[in-house]
Amino acid sequence: MNLDYLDKAWHGKTLDEVLNAPVSALKGVTEADGERIQKAFGVETIRAFAGLHLPRWAAEIAAGGETIVNPEWVDKAGEGKTCAAIAASPVAILQGLSDRQAALLDEAFQVKTVGDLAKLRYFAWARELRAAEKA
Repeated sequence: MNLDYLDKAWHGKTLDEVLNAPVSALKGVTEADGERIQKAFGVETIRAFAGLHLPRWAAEIAAGGETIVNPEWVDKAGEGKTCAAIAASPVAILQGLSDRQAALLDEAFQVKTVGDLAKLRYFAWARELRAAEKA
């Protein structure tokens, strides 16, 4: 387990304890940020945060280049556009992401575009920790 991802208070904890910890246990995520993520997505733990599908979609879109985006991942305005175009679009273009959720993501992590969400290190860290559980 990479302890660099965690606030010092969580060093020495078991992987299960870390995965059940609040999102704010990730280094650099404040309690207020964690509360915003909870309000936006209903997730309270690192495990649940790692399970969010929107950041995974964003990462696949960002890697997709000039291919046409999966229409199931975007709202009507994004259908038929390239992944590169969607990566540069406001994050609210993702299917199922409300303007309120987008605003909370921006407040917590300065995520404005799909590309910003794709690069969100906190999500990558949470996914890596969750993968360690399955290894």
